[in-house]
Amino acid sequence: DSAHQAGAGDGWDAPCTSTRALSLADLSTIPNIWSSGHAFAAFRWNPNKVVTCRFSMNVVDGVYYGGREYTQYVVGNLSKPFEIRELRFSWLPHASLVVSGKSFSGPTQACTTSGFQASCSNGLVTDAIWDTYGHAEKIDTSHKAGLGLGWAPVCASSPNTLLGQAASNIWTHGKMVAAFRWRPAETVTCTFTATGSVRSVYYDGVDITASAFGNLDDFNSSKQISFSRVQGA
Repeated sequence: DSAHQAGAGDGWDAPCTSTRALSLADLSTIPNIWSSGHAFAAFRWNPNKVVTCRFSMNVVDGVYYGGREYTQYVVGNLSKPFEIRELRFSWLPHASLVVSGKSFSGPTQACTTSGFQASCSNGLVTDAIWDTYGHAEKIDTSHKAGLGLGWAPVCASSPNTLLGQAASNIWTHGKMVAAFRWRPAETVTCTFTATGSVRSVYYDGVDITASAFGNLDDFNSSKQISFSRVQGA
């Protein structure tokens, strides 16, 4: 419609990364994007909503925002310890930010010598508000996206502070591999099943189907979706 063609209206969401072959050779390093589950799409860039986050962790293996993977957009060497990485994205009012990776310290030293530190241009920093999920070997895709069970409070850590003192160093208790999640206030997570395919999920009149996690066509599997509570919705 004309409102969305002008960049107005509601229902804007993060794009998905398309696997379609690139048609312009000189843009081979730039990802293809599209709107998840739709044949027609509008793409909007608003400089007033662009957020830049800088973060450090020994090894980074996943960055998700609003349930979508953004790892491919991270600037910096993901496997180099003491490297400061950077990610720029458009801020969404109901979206969670999740960064996962691992430390080289042993489990008993997790809250002493391991650390994740982040500082964003909109004032978001790592602190006690974040929560974490730890594992002995690997973070599964569900938890990388900020879903699943077992999330717990972070511990304060004290390794090198590459981003200064404004952002706290945090980690997870007793684990070398961890995911760290920041969610907007009053975030609700629903787990559900349906006898048949799930075609759409709406909340407060907004289509949030693209944020649902799980196989929507498999009636045997559980689905999960998170959103910010809206008064009266």
